[in-house]
Amino acid sequence: MRAIILANKQSLFKINGKTLLQRNIEIFRKRGFEVAVYPAKYKKYAPNVKMIRSLKDLKEDALIIKGNAWIKNFEMKGNYFIGKDGSLIGYIGKDKFKGKKEIVEIEAVEIKSEEDLKKVKNFYRWKIDEFLKSTYLTPQQLSVASFLLAIIAFLFYLPKEYTFIFIGSIIILFVALMDNWEEKLKKLKKEENDLDFTLDTFADVAIISGLTIFAYSRHTIAWLLGISALSLATILKAYGNCFHRQWFLVAIAIGSLLFIPNITLVALLILILVWLIKCLKE
Repeated sequence: MRAIILANKQSLFKINGKTLLQRNIEIFRKRGFEVAVYPAKYKKYAPNVKMIRSLKDLKEDALIIKGNAWIKNFEMKGNYFIGKDGSLIGYIGKDKFKGKKEIVEIEAVEIKSEEDLKKVKNFYRWKIDEFLKSTYLTPQQLSVASFLLAIIAFLFYLPKEYTFIFIGSIIILFVALMDNWEEKLKKLKKEENDLDFTLDTFADVAIISGLTIFAYSRHTIAWLLGISALSLATILKAYGNCFHRQWFLVAIAIGSLLFIPNITLVALLILILVWLIKCLKE
C-alpha cells in the first residue's frame, strides 16, 4: 500500500536534527510502504521521494498521514488513526475519508506549534501526566500512601543489614516519585492538599530517624547529625519552594545504597545549608 504524507509548514519542525517530514518518510519506508509526499512544492525537503500533484488523482485507497504528526508507534489496524492528544493523524482513503470508521488510537501527537514540540521532547513525562489526569487518584491519597511507605522504609532500617537497607532505599525512591506525582496531580486537577505539609513532615521524620539509627550503629555523633538535619529541613520547608524534597529523598536513598549513613547525614546538612543560604539571599 502507498503512504501519502501530507506536508505543511509544521512538518518542517525539527526534532533531533530531522524534520517531522523526513522522520515520517523513514518510518513508513521501514514498514514497507511506497511513500509519496503531497503537495509537490515540498519536493526540496524530500528530494528522493515521489511527489503527488493531487489526492484526487489517486486511483486506489492509500494511507494518508499528516506530515506534522510525531509518531512513536504505528500499527496497521483499523482505517482511521487518532493520536494520544485526540487529533486525527491519518486515514485509509483518497482525498477524503469515506465509509465506516474503524477508529484506532496510536502513539502519536499532532504538532501544530513550537509549544507542541515540548510534548514530544518530554513524551513519556507527558504520557504520565495524561495517565495521572485520567485516574481517580487525588493528591491526598498519594500523600497518605507516601507517608505509609516512609514508615515501612523506617522499619527496614532497624535491622541495620545491607539487604534490608537496600529494600528501604528503593522504597524511599518510590516516596520521592510519589511526591513528584502528588505535585503533578495538584496542578493537573487543580486540587489543594491540606495533608501535604503535615504528612510529608512526619514521613521525613521517619526516614531521617531510620537513617540516623542506622548511622548511630557506626558512630554516636549520628544523633546530633540526624537531629540537625531534621530541624534544618523543617525550618527550610517554612520558606516554601526552598526545600527540594525529592532531591533530598534521592540523596538519602543513594547514601543508604552505598552504605555510608554518617557521610550521607553530613551531605544532607550541607545540602540544606546551601538551600537555606540561597533562600535567605533571595
